[in-house]
Amino acid sequence: MAQALYEKSPVIMADVLLTLQGDEHRDRRQVEYRVFDRYSLLGYERN
Repeated sequence: MAQALYEKSPVIMADVLLTLQGDEHRDRRQVEYRVFDRYSLLGYERN
C-alpha cells in the first residue's frame, strides 16, 4: 500500500512514517510519541 501511494504522490509521501526506515523511523516516532502520549493528550484536553 505505501509503495503504491509513494509512487503516485512522492511529494505528499516524503518523510511519512510509513516510508521511513531505520534511524529516521525511530527518531520520528520518538518525537511524535512525546506529542501524542497519554499525559500530553490529557494536558491538551485541560487547556
